[in-house]
Amino acid sequence: SVCSFRQYLSTVEDYCPPTTFFRRPTTAEVFAETNTDLQRLLTVLSGNAGNYNYIRERLVQHWSSWTEALRKTLGRYPNSMSNRKKLNILIHMGLLTEKNLHIGEKSGSGGPLGELLQWSDLIACLFLLGHNLYISSDKMTLLRCRIRLVDSFGTHVEFNYRSYFNAHQSEFAMEGPAPLEAIAHGAVFINPKFHPPKSRLNAVFLREKPTLREFTSQSPYMERLGKPYVYTIDINDSAALSDAITTALKEKPKPFVPEEFTPEGMLIRVNMLVVRDLCSKKSVWPPATSLQPVLGAPEVSCEKGCESAGLVCEPSFFPLVNSASVLERLVGCTEDRLENSTAPFAPYGCSLQSSSLMFSCASRPPSGSAIKRICPCRDYLPGQVALCSECVH
Repeated sequence: SVCSFRQYLSTVEDYCPPTTFFRRPTTAEVFAETNTDLQRLLTVLSGNAGNYNYIRERLVQHWSSWTEALRKTLGRYPNSMSNRKKLNILIHMGLLTEKNLHIGEKSGSGGPLGELLQWSDLIACLFLLGHNLYISSDKMTLLRCRIRLVDSFGTHVEFNYRSYFNAHQSEFAMEGPAPLEAIAHGAVFINPKFHPPKSRLNAVFLREKPTLREFTSQSPYMERLGKPYVYTIDINDSAALSDAITTALKEKPKPFVPEEFTPEGMLIRVNMLVVRDLCSKKSVWPPATSLQPVLGAPEVSCEKGCESAGLVCEPSFFPLVNSASVLERLVGCTEDRLENSTAPFAPYGCSLQSSSLMFSCASRPPSGSAIKRICPCRDYLPGQVALCSECVH
């Protein structure tokens, strides 16, 4: 009937204004309360024992570390840990759905543990934060729903753009945890410097990877940590290599783990991210007030442009700087001089990026173009690059 159509368009599709005679039922908002009941979590993981054995064992082994991290996080960020909406979260471990891989069964006999370890830590975080978890590792229990897909490859946005992907193809990205494991045990990491930087343009290993990053060393992240834990040098320079080794042996640094790789660092990061609507077209988090636009040097990516200013490029802020007013304020381009471009390194003379799918921190303008990019930068907490100073309280 007309009446039921009107109700549907008003209450389900939000197409029509709400009516006075049809009201959505209101429910009291339920807030999350931290939960340290390990036995309850193990009950959630009670099914399909072969798949979950490693995850359960890791949770038991490290539970005291997680609960101590929760205690510290509650004391350090009391405001960010209060008044949080309790969520129903479906965790579907797709790698365990492939029965022929036997990843779960092989976890106790030398099988690949990297992804199982990451799932274990994520499950621990979400449970401690007080959310309802639904664990799935087979297609029968995967309910139809809207989900956000996150890969572990570091895929840059250009490779999600069909025409770009078809032209460049894709495989997987590199970088492993070995350097971090080294300094966590008190060792010093000698980080080989690359000159010129390695990328898909000049390195066979990177040629088919879905990333435009330029590796200035074997581990660019470790460069940021610096001495006495990391010495980034040209290993072809025998004198510099010898000096670095001699100095490292004298330093004898204590074991060190950056905060973002500690349990408390992961807890606050997951807490801040999971309650945000990351799929929203509006940039609501990180707070827009943390935006610091930077005009990069010619032919430099926003990743490097922000880094040179002691900041980090924030992809969600691109809509905030992709505007005529920002262009006019930073480079004096008036609106009548503006163009539009779908290239990831727009603007040219005075251009706006016309495709949001091509917003990219990593894209670098072509050599010889003299193009400068307006970059959406923000600050970050020491040892916690994912969070800005205004993100947590």
